[in-house]
Amino acid sequence: MQVISHILTFPRVTFSLFAELNSVVLNQITDEMNITQNHELIEIVIKLADRKATGNPSELSDKIGVSQRNLYRIIDYIKDLDIAISYSRTLQSYVLE
Repeated sequence: MQVISHILTFPRVTFSLFAELNSVVLNQITDEMNITQNHELIEIVIKLADRKATGNPSELSDKIGVSQRNLYRIIDYIKDLDIAISYSRTLQSYVLE
């Protein structure tokens, strides 16, 4: 009887895991679409980094009106464009290398 109950619950677990994975994938796609649609934010971050005037991540996220997590996604996207950007603790700003 225990074997049957485990077999009966397996599809529910699989469906639940599939639904969670599907949700994660959809969120990633949505996030990527949002980033590609926000070229202005990307340009602002690049310009501020070029001037060494971004401030720390918290300040920069406030300046451009996004969460810190989305700021990190923008920074990663900039890096994916082969633009060398990093954070300087000394200057407390993102900088272009």
